[in-house]
Amino acid sequence: METIRPLTYNCVAKTTQSPVKGGSRRRFLMRSHWPIPVVALAVFFCSSRLGFAYSGQNRASEREQRILQIQQLIHEHDLEKAHLELAEAAKKYPGDEGFDNLLGIVEAQQGDYIAAEKSFRRAIAKAPRFTGAYLNLGRLYQENMAADPQARRKARDIYRRVLDYDAANIEANYQSAVLFLQQGQYQESLDRISRLSAEQRNAAQTMSIECADYAGLRNHKGADDAAARLMAAPDFSEPDAQQALLGLLPGKRDDLIVSLLEKLQSRQQLGPALLEALGFWKGQPALFLWRCVCGSKPHRRGAKFV
Repeated sequence: METIRPLTYNCVAKTTQSPVKGGSRRRFLMRSHWPIPVVALAVFFCSSRLGFAYSGQNRASEREQRILQIQQLIHEHDLEKAHLELAEAAKKYPGDEGFDNLLGIVEAQQGDYIAAEKSFRRAIAKAPRFTGAYLNLGRLYQENMAADPQARRKARDIYRRVLDYDAANIEANYQSAVLFLQQGQYQESLDRISRLSAEQRNAAQTMSIECADYAGLRNHKGADDAAARLMAAPDFSEPDAQQALLGLLPGKRDDLIVSLLEKLQSRQQLGPALLEALGFWKGQPALFLWRCVCGSKPHRRGAKFV
């Protein structure tokens, strides 16, 4: 278990109306953390559905109403009813990739990995540039790395496919950076982070990756600078410290590990894993902290889908 941030699923299907109540409209979603037990909805619109002819407006309006109804059911976690509504929608709109994407979200929430994978891939087959479905499929793979040995490779491939046609995509670049970091491919991870805007790179969750990457590359100045910016960031949190450890530990930057943990402790109560790690620092710091981040003890928390 290497990654730290809660994910959300893209509840993607184009409508011209407002998102369901309670849905998120942030662009900068990026956080990841496994496994993913809950869907936090973010409603985006499928570009392939833009612009209905006048003769199809009533049908479009009916479709949009059904989409909003299903999105609301997912938001309320009424998955059985959402599944029934999607079965009816599939009969009426058999070629509609938006409903396949929604079905994949429901199936992922129900823990049916294989069915969700098929639904997201079916949506992509119908609309090869359906970014929301790609991102959802990537998150599904990240969520199931323990169960599927090929999931990490497949997640990286999915994000690469998005970047092939949308090189600036925030989510695909960030998640690719996370995956490269997990595999110790620090330069590739930095390359993905470099594609983000200055504002996005100033977020703690991004600076933690930069800090880890520079440490893994034995770039002491880069790691020092990133760590300093990370500790000064108002949104610096425990998941950021945990993520930074993925490069600080292999890079043998014990000094930065202590600094990060002490700074974080001055702001908030540390969780049991990092608190115990800080207390045991003079014993076997590297071994103990590695177990805290990647090993069987202490137990890691669960985490989220887009």
